[in-house]
Amino acid sequence: MGGSSSGGRAGSLGSGGATLGGGAGAGAGTSAGGSGGSSAGSGGSSAGSAGSGVSSGGTGSTLFFSDDFESAAVGGPPDTAKWSRFQLTGVAAVTAAATVDDSEHHGGGHSLKTVGVAGYSTYTAMKATAALSALNGKIFARMFIRFAAALPAAHTGFALLTDSSQAGKMLRIGGQNGVMQWNREDGDDTLPDQSPAGIAASYAPTANKWFCFEFSIDQTTGNLGAWVDGTAVSGMTNDGTPTQDLDARWLNKTGYKPNVQDISIGWQDYGGASMTLWFDDFALSSSRITCN
Repeated sequence: MGGSSSGGRAGSLGSGGATLGGGAGAGAGTSAGGSGGSSAGSGGSSAGSAGSGVSSGGTGSTLFFSDDFESAAVGGPPDTAKWSRFQLTGVAAVTAAATVDDSEHHGGGHSLKTVGVAGYSTYTAMKATAALSALNGKIFARMFIRFAAALPAAHTGFALLTDSSQAGKMLRIGGQNGVMQWNREDGDDTLPDQSPAGIAASYAPTANKWFCFEFSIDQTTGNLGAWVDGTAVSGMTNDGTPTQDLDARWLNKTGYKPNVQDISIGWQDYGGASMTLWFDDFALSSSRITCN
């Protein structure tokens, strides 16, 4: 991750830099040492086809998949044409649910509320019906998130992507030591490193406050990007150039390039941490969507 600036505190954001397809800045500038509804489908018909023709609200990006959760009834599941219950094979079913809620929302009057329970490898999540292979290797996501509490020290996840480059294991986005991170299930590598400098280069969400989270995956180069409220998070950026405490250890797995098939959002716990959280205005595209 070439380029650096002086160190920052946990929750500080890196500046823009590397580009990961679709004209998106990936945020190559770093802190010193850091370790991170409109329906979609063809012609707007189904959630699984690229080229939906749905604008992302003035950004010029065409949305492949989107949901603002307005069409589903409060207290029930989100639109079943767009979402299904995620259940990991071999793990006991979780009774806690992800349901449409009107007590908190970023836009409109509804959001997706997840009551995440504590328990090793426990999942409470919904899987989007969109097949990410249709995005031709350039994957951009945007969602608004609200956590009811600060992220715990324990290892957790809130976005899970099935990755055939890891023989079907997960490329995960979540938290550890109070900040956000990427996590590769095969080998349990993290981006950034969980060193003091790496933690300082990532983002610590504020409890009970909505924020816009975007990420990008370039499956051709293996580069990864992340933004909070439109600003790149240096600790969650892999630009292919090793930087100590940021992406150097991540890049030790020579030749790794994600090949993700699907995405689920919700809560996954590895260390006894429960969480209530909300998602809103979720979207996928082959170019940067932004927060507008």
